[in-house]
Order: sequence, then C-alpha cells, then structure tokens
Amino acid sequence: MALSTVLLVGATLLVRSIVHLQTLDPGFDPAHLYAFQVDMPNSRYATPAARTAFLSDIAERVRHVPGVTAATIAGGAPPSRSFLIGALQIEGDPPPPDGATSFVDYNGVEPDYFKIMGIRIIEGSTITDTTKAASQALVNEGFAKKYWPGKSALGHRVRVVYKNGDWRTIVGVAADALTGGLTGDASRPMLYTPATDLYRQALIVRAAPGFDPTSAVRSLVRQSDAALSPPNVTNIEDAMTRSMAGPRFTMALLVAFTVLALVLAAVGLYGVMAYAVAQQTREIGIRIALGATRSSIAKSVLSRGVVMALVGALVGTVGARWGTKLLENMLYGVTRTDGLSFAIGVAVLILTAVVACVVPMRRAVSVDPLVSIRAD
Repeated sequence: MALSTVLLVGATLLVRSIVHLQTLDPGFDPAHLYAFQVDMPNSRYATPAARTAFLSDIAERVRHVPGVTAATIAGGAPPSRSFLIGALQIEGDPPPPDGATSFVDYNGVEPDYFKIMGIRIIEGSTITDTTKAASQALVNEGFAKKYWPGKSALGHRVRVVYKNGDWRTIVGVAADALTGGLTGDASRPMLYTPATDLYRQALIVRAAPGFDPTSAVRSLVRQSDAALSPPNVTNIEDAMTRSMAGPRFTMALLVAFTVLALVLAAVGLYGVMAYAVAQQTREIGIRIALGATRSSIAKSVLSRGVVMALVGALVGTVGARWGTKLLENMLYGVTRTDGLSFAIGVAVLILTAVVACVVPMRRAVSVDPLVSIRAD
C-alpha cells in the first residue's frame, strides 16, 4: 500500500504536468507555421552576407506564393534554442572578468518576425534599423525584469563580451515566449538582434489553413540553385507538440507501474480480508444470531480494510514527499509537494481498498448463523 501511494502521487503529478503543458499558452501562435533550413555549403556561400542574400531572395519570392500569408528570416525557429557564447554585460556594470563565458539565449530576427510569430511587443517597438551602426536590439520580458526590475529597459545598452562585443541599444521588450519548446522556461532572458551576418538561418513561413508550402519552397530553392539539397522542413505546430514527448513517455511509464502496483495491492488486500472473513465465519454468525445487523457486519469488514489502506497511505505519503524529489525536474506548472496531487493519490488508494473489500464484505453479510455455528 505504501509503495502504491508513492507511485500514485508521482503519476498524478506527471499527469497534471502534461495537462498543464497541453493547455499552456506558448506566447506565440504556432498554427500553420513552417520552418525551412537550407544547407548552403561554405564552398558556394562563403560569407554570411552571401547566405543572407540567397535566403532573402527566397523569402521575397515565397511571399508571392498563393496560400502563403507571410515569410521572415530568423536565426532559429521553434522549438530550437540559439545562444551566444560570451559574458553578458549591462551598461553601467563593471566589465566581466577576463575569460568569463556563459551561454546567452538570443535570436537574430527581421523586423516583422514578432508580428508573423504572434509575439506581442509590450514596450517600445520592433527593430526599425537593422544596420550595424544603429545596433538595435529587443529583449524579452524576463530579461527586462531580471536586469531592470520595476524600471523600463528601453534605452539601456547591453553587449555579449567575447574578445570584442558591440554594444546594442534596447528599443523594445517582447512578451515571453516558449520558442525553445513547451518544456522550456518562457521567462529565461532572451536577446533579439537583427538577422544579419548569421551563420545559419531559417526561413519561417506562415501559411493559410489547409495549405502546405513545402513543395513551393523546395521548388523555389531548386530554381535558385539546383545544386543545393532540398531544405529541411519543420512543421512548428507538430514540433511543439513533440517537445512534450519526453515527459509524456515518463508519465505513461509511471502510470503503467502504478496500475500494476494498485492491482497487486488490491489482490493482496482482497486475500487478507477474504482469509479474515473465512476465519471469523463462526464469530460473524454468532453476532448475527445475537441481533447484529447485516449493515454493521459490512461496516466492520469495510472499516478494517480502509484502516489498513489508511496506514499504508500515511506511510506512503511520507515516502512520496521524499520520492517526488526524483521527479522535480520533470514537473511543469506543478510543484512536487502539490497538495491536490497527494490528495488524489490517497483518494484513489482508499477507493481501491473499498473495491477490494467488496467481495469479502458480501461473503460476511451472507453468512447463515445456523450453518456457521453447526459447522464448528
């Protein structure tokens, strides 16, 4: 019973996590979004400028394809994560120590990226000047709250120091978005820079409902350069759903073990109660002969089984508070000490105990006093 409680609580936590992920607002609209990654070898496209020019031409032509509502270029498309290697410095703070490095989440985007993705601009504006001289950038809400809590981030400057880092002026703050997948952290600081001079770029296309732009984009790439391989295609909506595959598999596995443990616990409790009723048949018969009601006999059998389940649930609850530490990194939108999950686990265990006691209880109330007394 104790092990069943631990597994029940863990399974309930994971089920609630999956439900949370399935109803979670990712902060952007993934419906009818497609990402195309074109592999451009260095031998043919030696500079970032050459790769940008090729993909920009494809994007412009894609925008005129019937069924395509918008297209843009970005350094990464959901559910992927891009980062800069270096030390983040906020203007006014001392320079980072020599050799200090970290991973700074970022994405290189075009000015229309936020509109096409459906990411709200909650302060300021999108990038209005993509030139290096302007050095404009946006940050997400989590970035702004972390470094300028209670203040506006607009006008502040930041840079990522790696050998040399260019200062960038923040012109806007975008809403937090789970562009790295549903299991990520939307409030993780994110830096958006202009989509120029990127090593790898993605073409992001929003299509009309029911239209798949894959064949059209591949045809345009082939027309522009027949030597290139067909672009890799990602259906962003499907990919966001697949980002839950890991937690969903863990949940299914734990639920399977939980069901098995519950069945074994129910069979064990049934065996104990059936044996107890068989051993006390004469006693039950005497009690009925002396005026005990069938309902009181049923309550005594049922209460005994429930008490055993409660003891197991109590021990299991203590174990679950420790055991759920193993699941903490797999939970989303629910804490490992979530009271409702513990209550559901205990309730299911008690219900299982009641079901396991039904047959022994029916045997007890059907005892014939005369037969049971003579049989001794």
